[in-house]
Formats: sequence, structure tokens, C-alpha cells
Amino acid sequence: MKIEDGRIVDFELNEKEIYIPKPVTLGQYTENLKMINSLETIRVEEGHPFYIEKGNCLIGRLSHQLIMGANSVEIPDDGSVTKIAHDAFLNRIELKEVSIPEGITEIHARAFLGTSLRKIVLPQSLERIGSYAFNGCRHMTDVYIGPNVRYIGMGAFSGDHLYKCRFHVDERNPRFKVANNCIIDKKKNEVLACSNNAKIPYGVKKIAPFTFFFMTKCKQIFLPASVKFINHDPREFLLCGSKFGGVTIVAPKGSCAIQYAQQHKIKYEEV
Repeated sequence: MKIEDGRIVDFELNEKEIYIPKPVTLGQYTENLKMINSLETIRVEEGHPFYIEKGNCLIGRLSHQLIMGANSVEIPDDGSVTKIAHDAFLNRIELKEVSIPEGITEIHARAFLGTSLRKIVLPQSLERIGSYAFNGCRHMTDVYIGPNVRYIGMGAFSGDHLYKCRFHVDERNPRFKVANNCIIDKKKNEVLACSNNAKIPYGVKKIAPFTFFFMTKCKQIFLPASVKFINHDPREFLLCGSKFGGVTIVAPKGSCAIQYAQQHKIKYEEV
């Protein structure tokens, strides 16, 4: 990484270590630095006015936001982190486990997208999960959502990993629940995530955008007559079921789901 006049002016995408001396700021390179998926070590000069480093995490001193982390981290549980920034661990393919401590209230968009996390237990303090936060975590087997989560963004848990992922929502959560291994927004009667070949429960009215996006191992989707809205974005079923030559929508004759399949030229089966 090259620094001139107190600014980062260049770096390589295969950097193993970044060091931020006083008074350097990341500035316009913040988003690009997050793309270094080979990162092993983060160091910050002691007494830096804007950043601190703990557990191989770069943290905003005043914002208490985890800006970015390396492939092996220990997120501090001392109150120095309350939010995990967007793209903080984007495509850290060596990141296989992480403990998210109590005190963290928000996980922003794409924070753990493309990592190799196998199991995630979200803290009871967590309130918001951003869009695509855990998208594409192909080795994920279990997700535990606490009682205080009030918002889950679109595609937060979409992708290939749903082939074997099990969802769990604390029964005290007033907004979300799990049924037939689907995460359901109880207020909207909307499915936000589901496993491969899951049967969407009767009573669900909406399928959230990008619920089925990139679910390549999904052979069939069972949709009840109660479903009245499915996202019309052509990417909704992009690569869905591609390992089987395409997904098949199974739904009652004349239902919204069958009409959707006919309109978008998706294989279907009437029941």
C-alpha cells in the first residue's frame, strides 16, 4: 500500500496486510480496500484520531462501526463496535467462523456476502439485517435470528447455501417467524428466505424480491393459492434450478403462481 502526503494513493488487490498510520484516512479508497479478499492483518497506529484496530478489525473511533475485517477476526465485545458496515467482509472466502457479540444492533448490506461462514448466531441486540448481508455463503448450515430483529433486507439469505441451510427465529420475535424452513414477515405475510424445494406455507401473500435468486440447486418451488405477489424482475429466478435444467413451480391451477410461470416462461406443474 502506497501513502503520500497523508493519503492512500495506491494498493494491490492481493495485499496481505494494511497499516494505517496517523493521520492517514481511507477517504475515497475505503470501498476499494474492502475488495481485498486476501487480507490477513490490519494494523492502525496507536492514537490514530479516526480509527482503532481490535481483533483484526478496522473500527471507526467515533462511529463505533466495524469498517472492514480480515479473513480471521475476533469482533470485540467491549462496546467499541455497534454496527457492521456494508461490505465489511465482502468475499472473505477464508472467513469460516465469526462470533457476533451482544451490543451490535445493525449489520449493513453485503456485510458477509460471499464468505465461507457455516453457522451464524445473531445477538439478541441485533435489530437490522441489510440487503444481501449473508448472500452467497455457500457453506451455511444454520442461521439463528434473535428476538429483536425488526428489519431484514431483500436477499439477505439468498443464494446457493440454502441447499442445506436451516433457519431459526426466536419465538419471542414479534415480526418474524419460521415455517417450513421459510423466514416469514408476520406483518406482511411475506416470505423473505426459504430453503431449496421448500413448500411455501398457505397464508403467505407475497414473495420478497430475490428470494429465489441464484438458488441453483432448487428443483421445485411449491407456492400456495394464497400467494398474490411475486417480484417481476427478470432476475428473480436467475439461475434458479440451473443444475436441474431449470426450476419447476408447483401451484394450484389458475393461481397467481401459475400465471406468473406462464408469463415468464418458467416450467410449472398444476396441482
